[in-house]
Amino acid sequence: MDGPRAPQPRRHPHLRRLPLLPLAQAAALRRHADRRLRARLPLRQRHHDAARRQLLRHRAQAPRGRRPAPVPPRAPRLRRAHDRHLHRRHKQRRNKAVVGISIGTAVGTLGLVIGPVSGGSMNPARSLGPAIVFGRYTSIWIYVVAPVAGMLLGALFNKAVRQSDAIVGFLCGGRGASSRVVIVGRSVTGAPGTN
Repeated sequence: MDGPRAPQPRRHPHLRRLPLLPLAQAAALRRHADRRLRARLPLRQRHHDAARRQLLRHRAQAPRGRRPAPVPPRAPRLRRAHDRHLHRRHKQRRNKAVVGISIGTAVGTLGLVIGPVSGGSMNPARSLGPAIVFGRYTSIWIYVVAPVAGMLLGALFNKAVRQSDAIVGFLCGGRGASSRVVIVGRSVTGAPGTN
């Protein structure tokens, strides 16, 4: 006996143990993979260049004054590659400190504004249940009044937006709905000032 044996880590019974590669074999395998990858990159670049040339040639042959010609089948691949490139570039340049500052500012402002009414809760649905259970009925009015007030305010804004052609006509011409204002999807054959 040489001494106490170190405890062996327990493994899942269905996992098979992969043999470890010697360092020289692992390095050779990596060099081989790098060479294969470098050999494929010029081919991929040539493919994208050919697709771009085909797209430009296709657009140049489109008839003038008509609908644009349909996009050739390779163009979506080129577009996806371009989008991936843009996404990667913007992802690298994004400053992550700004996100934390903006979230902290929003939460702090909401806490200052909503704090006196709801005890700092940002979600009224989560505050209503505990308020009823603990018998705190002093601020329960906000949970009843706020949805109704929001609904009425939304209805007023909807009505104002729907009558915006009459308002713009009144401000521009001084008489009902102006003939200069055309709302897409509405009939313009009616008399001025009618909906």
